[in-house]
Amino acid sequence: MPLLLLLLGATPDPSYVRLADDRLVARFGWLFHHGFLLAGIEGAGRRSWPLLYGIGRRSNLFGVISLIGSYRNVVEVRFKRRRWMWMLLPLPCNRLAV
Repeated sequence: MPLLLLLLGATPDPSYVRLADDRLVARFGWLFHHGFLLAGIEGAGRRSWPLLYGIGRRSNLFGVISLIGSYRNVVEVRFKRRRWMWMLLPLPCNRLAV
């Protein structure tokens, strides 16, 4: 794992996505831990993640937040409505790529 990701708290051990009762819980290191209500999810599916996009915590500033630890098996979750999430700044999120 790249040193910069380790310094930002994105270690492989506490990074996961899981279903818990009525929510999808995403954790990417110790700086990102959020639960999303399943009722607010429109759908999900696999997507490609080119090398150019990079790994780590990302945002395109237009609604996609990404928590990427590998270029393979990336899944994108689409939400019914846009929400705001904190990643050093408030960022819009209508899709989450993990």
